Amino acid sequence: MPQDAAVISATDKQQDQDKQKQAQKSQKQKTSNQKPDKPEIKEVPKAKRQPKPVALKPNIKVKPIKIIKPKIKRP
Repeated sequence: MPQDAAVISATDKQQDQDKQKQAQKSQKQKTSNQKPDKPEIKEVPKAKRQPKPVALKPNIKVKPIKIIKPKIKRP
């Protein structure tokens, strides 16, 4: 009978250890699944309106067109 008691107590110890390991694993999973606390956003910041960029026109010099006038000779 003492051997049976020793075997039973050994199995009980193993079961207790298994339960403790499972409990530790479940606690680790719970803590890993929890997201860190996000700070509360009281007011959403509004975007500032940006002015349109000024359109710069390039300075282009236009060559004058040479007008050809026919010379009319009078007699």
